[in-house]
Amino acid sequence: MNRIFHPYLDHFVVVFIDDILIYSRIQEEHEEHLQTILQILKDKQLYAKLS
Repeated sequence: MNRIFHPYLDHFVVVFIDDILIYSRIQEEHEEHLQTILQILKDKQLYAKLS
């Protein structure tokens, strides 16, 4: 996970084992960050369980 999210680590993503934490300052920014991460997962044919 660290490899695929490398460009975004410590900017708005933290990966810990199998958890992905996405953080943002404002709602609109968070929506963009979430969309970016979900697209990367889709492109790499990976799946996330939302919880």
